[in-house]
Amino acid sequence: MHYKTEERCENLYLPDKKGTVRKIHSVLTYEAENKRLGCINRDNNAVNNMIKIVKSYLKDKTRPEKYCRGYKLPVQEKRTTVNAGKCPVVPYPEKRRNQLGGKSC
Repeated sequence: MHYKTEERCENLYLPDKKGTVRKIHSVLTYEAENKRLGCINRDNNAVNNMIKIVKSYLKDKTRPEKYCRGYKLPVQEKRTTVNAGKCPVVPYPEKRRNQLGGKSC
């Protein structure tokens, strides 16, 4: 979940030199408030999410609902566009898409 938009993030898939599409595990993609796609390092996003949880706990002794284990994030449609030259997002390879039930992860 992206720390600003609180929407589900996806892994980044890019082709390697041989043309094989590979998952870049350390980079997540998200849709920003202005409807453009963005990229964020997985570790940086996790730290920002933890900061948000701790601030909420210190403020009112609760955890934000979206950051609780029982909360189910809505499934989003697959993004296949390019982010203004910054982080190209490639559709999931067919094998991976079938493993995910044809939906976004």
